[in-house]
Amino acid sequence: MRVAILGMGRLGASVAAALEAAGLDVVTWKRGDPLPSEADVYWITVGDGSVGEVAARLPAGAVALHAAGAHGPELLGDRPERGVLHPLMTFPGVGVGVPQLRGVGARVAGTPRALAAATTLARRLGMVPFDVPGDTTAYHAAASLACGHLAALFLDASEVLSRAGVSPEDAPRLLLPLATESLRRAAASGGAALTGAAARGDVAAERRHEAVLTPEEASIYAALSERIRRRRRGA
Repeated sequence: MRVAILGMGRLGASVAAALEAAGLDVVTWKRGDPLPSEADVYWITVGDGSVGEVAARLPAGAVALHAAGAHGPELLGDRPERGVLHPLMTFPGVGVGVPQLRGVGARVAGTPRALAAATTLARRLGMVPFDVPGDTTAYHAAASLACGHLAALFLDASEVLSRAGVSPEDAPRLLLPLATESLRRAAASGGAALTGAAARGDVAAERRHEAVLTPEEASIYAALSERIRRRRRGA
């Protein structure tokens, strides 16, 4: 299978490298270059707002996929073979490293040929293809909460630890096992895995924590503490 990756940003460059490592014939394109004229599948990895523009330039009968998680195949216009292949993973760029994709979920959708192509590519990369039958914006919001929002919270925690005197270089490394185990337990056990002052109902400890945080941090802490209490109550 010859795959054209259209867009060489963080996602495009990463999946191009991963597909080549999986033994596929890969051609790449970036803006300003002529589009590849022959490919079995065109996987568009540009920004959401540019997907339609790029798709309109592809051969009429070609199988086209996009990687815009919040959208369905309609983002590709009225093409006869159109689909979605969205890896449920973060891609920081090949300069940082291509993530391990084995076992990672990949949202797939589309017309019959496009869906088959998306499923085949996902499996060749070791990913697990799955369907989202409901609201794709809710799917994308869930991915954002579990990725960027969670990472931002972790970085905030690292900054707070560094204010306690731990070096900024050591703080993330020291917190990572705690964060990783907490996520693993939450995935396995749900709300029963929640621990800490809010889960224990230790309001005095919560107030002490808020007193050493910035106003913005304290606001986030208080909101999350309330979420923990509601989760523990099963709400």
